[in-house]
Amino acid sequence: MLNNGNPPTQNCPSPLGRGAGGEGTREADCEGKNRQIPPAFLQNARELRRNQTDAETVLWHLLRNRQVLDAKFRRQHPVENYIADFYCHEHKLIIEIDGSQHFTSEGKQRDALRTKRLNELGLQVLRFDNRQVLLETEAVLESIYEVLS
Repeated sequence: MLNNGNPPTQNCPSPLGRGAGGEGTREADCEGKNRQIPPAFLQNARELRRNQTDAETVLWHLLRNRQVLDAKFRRQHPVENYIADFYCHEHKLIIEIDGSQHFTSEGKQRDALRTKRLNELGLQVLRFDNRQVLLETEAVLESIYEVLS
């Protein structure tokens, strides 16, 4: 089945555990090559999906089902050694929702290294904190819209 003229993505994890191949154990990397996802890593991604923060839940309801410029987002998606809160393969976009642990000096360092590596893979990273998503939802959506358009 074609979706908006594009062939369906094979072997990619589905946010709801359904779709082409269900919750996959392989992931296409940025160059389109499949790589094996370690079982513990995949289980961690599943746990994160089941235990979303309030901010992640709000944003997921706005991004899911191609509601923003027909962009397909996955939540808690493995990318290399990281799990992206939200990932859009078509636009090479990662959206991260940061809680308080990201504002410590150690958290800032980790995030800077992570963003640097993801940028090296050709991915753009947008970061919002929980407060922004919950209280400034329209501004967050506008920022995402601008990047996608």
